[in-house]
Amino acid sequence: MTLRTGSGTDTDTELYWGSGSPIWNNAGDTVILSNADGEHVLEVSYE
Repeated sequence: MTLRTGSGTDTDTELYWGSGSPIWNNAGDTVILSNADGEHVLEVSYE
């Protein structure tokens, strides 16, 4: 799965957030993927 910040058409492998401005911090950030129940199913940090 690829999460994209901008606009586009969602597919089985790409999900578009639809934001008009940057979201990710270039100096490091943490991505947390939650399911419909709010449970964290993936957490990845980068620097």
